[in-house]
Amino acid sequence: MIRLDPLGLIDILSATLILFTASTLPDSFLHVHAGFLYFKGLASVIKPNILPYPVFIIGNAADLISAGILMTGDPSILADYKHWFAGVLAFKGIWGLSASFK
Repeated sequence: MIRLDPLGLIDILSATLILFTASTLPDSFLHVHAGFLYFKGLASVIKPNILPYPVFIIGNAADLISAGILMTGDPSILADYKHWFAGVLAFKGIWGLSASFK
């Protein structure tokens, strides 16, 4: 029923980091963004995968937004590693978007 999907786990981790990041963006936007990442991360960890393909395309764009939020914001947890997390999210988003439009 549960599968170990590293990309889904990255979504869950990035949603947690977004919720604890002090940013200039409105809190409502951050909560909706993190909620989408939680939904996508949890739905991709659960077997069988029930998400339609466009959700993954939107999720890749959300990864790029998350990378920007983490780079410009100030996360209260794991702040020393925010550049690494933002880099991984940017790579994941660009890689996923480039694979989506071939």
